[in-house]
Amino acid sequence: MKRFLMVGLLILLPFAAAQQDVVVAEVDGEPILLSELDLQFELFLRGVFGQQGVPITDELRARFAPLKAQILERLVRDRVVLQAARKAGLAASEEAVRERLMGIKEQFPDSAAFESALEASGIPSEDVLLQLMREAQTYNNYLDWLRPQLRISEPAMRLYYYLDRASFAEPEELCVSHILVRTREEAEAVLERLNAGEAFEDLANQLSIDPGSNTTGGALGCHPAGTFIEPFERAARRLEVGELTRTPVESEFGFHVIRLDGFRPARVPPFEAVRGEIEARFLDRAVRQHLDYLFERAEVRTFPDRIP
Repeated sequence: MKRFLMVGLLILLPFAAAQQDVVVAEVDGEPILLSELDLQFELFLRGVFGQQGVPITDELRARFAPLKAQILERLVRDRVVLQAARKAGLAASEEAVRERLMGIKEQFPDSAAFESALEASGIPSEDVLLQLMREAQTYNNYLDWLRPQLRISEPAMRLYYYLDRASFAEPEELCVSHILVRTREEAEAVLERLNAGEAFEDLANQLSIDPGSNTTGGALGCHPAGTFIEPFERAARRLEVGELTRTPVESEFGFHVIRLDGFRPARVPPFEAVRGEIEARFLDRAVRQHLDYLFERAEVRTFPDRIP
């Protein structure tokens, strides 16, 4: 839920408005300008399409213009949180923000490369970047201040666990190693050598054509049931731990000699093992409820008819 400085960041930007700016929303009397909305819309397009190499054209902007209403709603909600943060004395430290900016600039070989990166990301100037960083840090300061104040009930978490234990279920897990070769004859030769006492790991490193496991003694690790291709998994499930397939197993990749290294049956982990996950779910829900409460208390006016 934290806000991060990145292309596509939906954080308000109260920078100096151009003469043609109009107010598209007000939050407790504080205006949100069309220029702010346009900037966030541009950042959104560049974040979604620019990284895929899709040109940001006027046609693309027109196609996705209906999303401006959703972006404006996010700007309004963000403004509510930022106002609460400032009232609580949690505004970002100017010194810390500028220090962080210097750290970002040091990642570029020169100022021209930095300015080029700003332009490519849709951020028009260093001053705008600084404001984005101030607002992002202020927003995050509020969340960091809020979370420790929220108390999650232990009985409530335990009740949630017992009522929804199925959601924590973990499937069977297979731990396997294999030696993959191109032909059945090669696989049968591998089996003969294994049965004669040669080490599985040595033969896997010498003979397997699987680049993902021929440097680790053939080990594929432990994975949930359903991860492996069907003929491979079917053969592995028939084995006892430590046992080899008696005959080569054919798949679309070649012929496998498989060893089952471990097996864990399906299970529901105990409450203690998932307590942290449950607490995180409760905490996220409590934060959302608090932010909704702030929004409901705010006096908000929007002017969608002013959005071109």
